[in-house]
Amino acid sequence: MQALHFLNRHQHATSAPTGYGAVHHNLPYALSTALAGRRTDVLRHLAQRHDSALMAQALTCLNSRQRADLLSLLNPEQRRSIHAALPRQAQKQWNLTQRHARPARRPLFQRFMTLKHP
Repeated sequence: MQALHFLNRHQHATSAPTGYGAVHHNLPYALSTALAGRRTDVLRHLAQRHDSALMAQALTCLNSRQRADLLSLLNPEQRRSIHAALPRQAQKQWNLTQRHARPARRPLFQRFMTLKHP
């Protein structure tokens, strides 16, 4: 319920278009506003409410860092479905950020961590 209140409050604060194209134009704004406020409940609500293709189209309006941040805050099933609907270039950028997000463990570090200390 708080997610809907958050969306309604920010939707009325702007002069967004109305009518058929309003959802398409408001969705990137709603996503970026919720992302800036770190509102995972709102992001998950939007992902649940809109289909994956529309969400992917809205994500292409964001920069790659925002896109990666937003995808990381979604549930795994939401993330997979939206990622599958993204254009190939955006999918590659997401895959690169995920590869660099995991630190590589070096063999020496792994051996040190497995040593038994008295």
